[in-house]
Amino acid sequence: MSRSGLCAAAWTAVILVAAALQSAAGTTPTPTPSPVTRGNTSLARYADRAPLRASPLQRGEDGGIVITNDTVLELREGGSVTTVSGPGARPDSPSTTPSPRAARRAYWRRSVDAQRRRIAAAADELAKADARVRALEDAALTGGRGAVKRWAKVDEAKRRRLVIARHLQREREALGAVIRAARREGAEPGWFR
Repeated sequence: MSRSGLCAAAWTAVILVAAALQSAAGTTPTPTPSPVTRGNTSLARYADRAPLRASPLQRGEDGGIVITNDTVLELREGGSVTTVSGPGARPDSPSTTPSPRAARRAYWRRSVDAQRRRIAAAADELAKADARVRALEDAALTGGRGAVKRWAKVDEAKRRRLVIARHLQREREALGAVIRAARREGAEPGWFR
């Protein structure tokens, strides 16, 4: 018999012996009981059933809350008391001034966005110049009287298009320079997405 046949026979024997021992013991595996869910499983349902504590604060004649030394002491016994000064002040209000890092991030984002707007404007200008060159070439190809003047206009439009294309290239290079400067100052890669 081959080696793989011996291994298969050995495993079969092990499984048969284990099955025989289990049936001889007379035990059958019991399934795991499924969890029992109660009717009030959500926080909202629990809150509906929970009794509310009466507030020690008293209502004044005008409907406002009257705070006295006694009510402050009662509130303090039940938990914590926070004092706030000034009208509409909130305890532990977050600072409204941005952190230096957030300010730096906003500055570099504005710089990159402005440069991208300049690139988009130059690209639009280039597209219009391309359309003008094509239209003038089509008109010049018709021939006839004034063809020389029309070809002169085509040449002028091509020179103008070349100036715009160079301007667009400079704006794209300037975007790279802005991003490199921002990176040197600690800008993270995700800031400009």
